[in-house]
Amino acid sequence: MDYIDDIHPSGIWKNSDPIDLKAVVKTKPIVLYFWHVHTAENIETLHELNALGESLKDACQLIAVHAPEFGTDDVTAVEAMIHSFGITLPVVHDPEFHIWQQFAVHHPGSFVVIDDGQKIVRRVGDIDASGMREYLLGLIQEA
Repeated sequence: MDYIDDIHPSGIWKNSDPIDLKAVVKTKPIVLYFWHVHTAENIETLHELNALGESLKDACQLIAVHAPEFGTDDVTAVEAMIHSFGITLPVVHDPEFHIWQQFAVHHPGSFVVIDDGQKIVRRVGDIDASGMREYLLGLIQEA
């Protein structure tokens, strides 16, 4: 099954143009990080991923996929957080959880890595406890 047919069109790209995942996955892995704006651990991990972003740009495509933790979450909180933390890695807001469902994600703080159109790694937890920092640094060495 090809998991990169499309990011659901209801996603709203906040700080980048939409990314053509089909084109990207032909050249490098895609790392999706699923998060909520009101979860401190998710914000910390997003900040750490953002810090790694420049060194990872040749090795993989990082994308942060946000969905509201509470039904009343306003996208303004996401935009304010992106601005206040200086988040430069692409963020897509998924208010209806369509992208989360597409990749069978049920928990915030989840990572999904896709390579050659297939899910190859799935982790939940902060960047160190999940093993993702080590995995991402390995991608840098391979690039």
